[in-house]
Amino acid sequence: MCRFIGLGIKGIYLNMASSKVKTALVVGVCRCFEIAVGCLLGMSAVIHYSNPYFFAESIAAYGLLSGQQILIAATLIMSLCFVLAGSLIAGVWVDCSILMTVGLFVLFVVAQSFVLALGKNIESGCFGGASSSVGVKTIASPLLCACACCAVFWVRYKQSKEGKCQEKSEFGEGV
Repeated sequence: MCRFIGLGIKGIYLNMASSKVKTALVVGVCRCFEIAVGCLLGMSAVIHYSNPYFFAESIAAYGLLSGQQILIAATLIMSLCFVLAGSLIAGVWVDCSILMTVGLFVLFVVAQSFVLALGKNIESGCFGGASSSVGVKTIASPLLCACACCAVFWVRYKQSKEGKCQEKSEFGEGV
């Protein structure tokens, strides 16, 4: 009987340890994803800052904005990508940055969907000269990134509610 109780306690201890390992693994995977998305946005921002006129021409080709709106949109998108990249890589204001990144990816999906629906054959402009023409792949990429960002946000939110997050979240108390 004593041996059975001892095995039960060891089992509980192992389950607790595995729960901590799982939490650390989930937090680590989320952090790696945040850094990867930050690097992606940073790379895009650097490419666009190196040739802002090409980026403005890419936005104009979509035909959704006109005149000064194009320059304002180009400046805002480049700046937002740069700020979000820095925030995600540094791990500062991550929850807010993830939600803003979702919004940015959704903006890309909507704009490219309009272009595809209108039947235009233009370059997406996502990575300067290395971008491909708007199609299902260029729409699926930001859509999948937006879904993955939502999943990471949800995991971070749940971790912060359970007090398992390694940093204090904007939405709850963490450790």
